[in-house]
Amino acid sequence: MPAKHYMITALSFLIAKFTFGDVASTSYGITNGTITLKANIRGVLEEILWKWNDNKVVEVDKNSRDEYGRFAGRTVVNFTTGDLTITALTEGDSGNYQAEAQVAGKLQHSYHRVEIIDPVTEPIVTCETSGKTLTLVCAADLNPLTEYSWEGPEGPMLLSGSELQLDSGESPDTVYTCVVKNPATERRGSITIHHCFTAAGAVIINLAIALGVLSVLLVVVIGIYIYCKKRSEGTERETNDLTEQEDTSNGGLLLAPPPEQQGVGEEQGVLGDEDRPGDEEDPSHSRQESPI
Repeated sequence: MPAKHYMITALSFLIAKFTFGDVASTSYGITNGTITLKANIRGVLEEILWKWNDNKVVEVDKNSRDEYGRFAGRTVVNFTTGDLTITALTEGDSGNYQAEAQVAGKLQHSYHRVEIIDPVTEPIVTCETSGKTLTLVCAADLNPLTEYSWEGPEGPMLLSGSELQLDSGESPDTVYTCVVKNPATERRGSITIHHCFTAAGAVIINLAIALGVLSVLLVVVIGIYIYCKKRSEGTERETNDLTEQEDTSNGGLLLAPPPEQQGVGEEQGVLGDEDRPGDEEDPSHSRQESPI
C-alpha cells in the first residue's frame, strides 16, 4: 500500500511538471499538522485565489474571503504576502497547489507539490552480541522515505542504515544515538554500551530464576503426590481392618447360641436325667430280698 501511494505521488509530480512547467520541490507536511505555501508575489496584492488539483481552496480580496470544499475552516491567507496556511492536515490534502495572485491588474502564478505523510515513530535501539561483535539495531517505521543515521562520541558518523556494528571492546560508558527522519520530522533514540552486557546478563539471570521456580514447583507436586498416595493407602488399610473385625464379630455370634437357648438345653438335660428308665427300681429285685 505505501509503495502504491508513493508511485501515485511521483506520477502526479510528473503530470504537474508537464502541465505547469517548472514546479517547486515537493513540500512535506505531517498528518494533523500545519503547512504554509508561499505565493511569492512581487508587488502589492489586490486579490488571490488558491487551487488544489484545479479545485478552489480559498479566494480572498480586500473585502471578502471565501473557503471551498474540504478546506472550509482550515485555511489562513496572509493578504500581505498571499501565503496560504492549511491546518489539520490529512493524507487527502496531498496534491498540486496553485496560486493565482492579481498584482497591478496582472496575474502572477506559483505552483507547489504537497505530500502529507505520517511523522516518524520514536526509534528503539537494542543491542545484540555475537562473539567479539556488538550490533546496535534501530527500530522505527518502515516508510520508504525514512532515513537512518548514527551519532557516536565524536559526532555524526558516515555510516547509515538501521544497524551499526561495533567491537566489544568499546567503553561501557560510550553512548550511540540513532537518528530517524523523513522529509517532515526527525526523532532520536540512544543507548549506552553497558546495556549490551546488562541485557545478556539479564537473560541468564531470568533463565536461572525460571529454572529455580520450575524445580520448586516440581518438588511440591511430587510431595503432594506422595502424601496423597500414603493417605490413600492408610485409608485402605483402615477400611480392611474394620471389615475383618466385623467379619470376626459376626462369626462369633453365629457359633455361640443365644443365652435363652443355653438355659433350655440345661433344663432339658436335668429332666432327661430324672426321667431315665434305668434309674427306676426293679420290683423283682425288691421281692427277692424280702424274708420268707
